[in-house]
Amino acid sequence: MFIKYALIAFFVFTSPLLSADQLVNLTTSDVDSKLTQHALVIDIRTPQEWKSTGIIPGSHPVKFFDQNGKYD
Repeated sequence: MFIKYALIAFFVFTSPLLSADQLVNLTTSDVDSKLTQHALVIDIRTPQEWKSTGIIPGSHPVKFFDQNGKYD
């Protein structure tokens, strides 16, 4: 019985996550605009991309891809 209620609670509380906004690609001007509005910007690229172009000022860099561009 406990498992049944635990599963119901799990789905009730996690179902809003399924309707979350989708990820989008932004232009440089879009990012600048969002940063002035204090939006959370997550810079998901490879370390090589950060080295070649720099990390977006005010963003949070997150390593998601390996050396070959495959996601971890």
